[in-house]
Amino acid sequence: MSLQYSPQFHERVVAIVDDGHDARELASGLGIAAATIYRWRRQAPIDAGVNSVVASELAGAKRRSGA
Repeated sequence: MSLQYSPQFHERVVAIVDDGHDARELASGLGIAAATIYRWRRQAPIDAGVNSVVASELAGAKRRSGA
C-alpha cells in the first residue's frame, strides 16, 4: 500500500537533506525509502517551476545563436 505525504512534508524532508543530513539516515528514521527522498529532491525544482525557466533560457540561447 502506498502512503500519501503532503507537499509540506516533502518540502521539509528535502530541506533537511539539502542542509546536509544523510538521506538514508533520515529515511530510516522516518520509515520511508531513501529512494523516495531522492525522487522528491529531483522533483522539487520541477514543482517550483525551475524547469520552465531553464527551458525558456535554452530557447533564447538557440534563437540568439541562429540554431
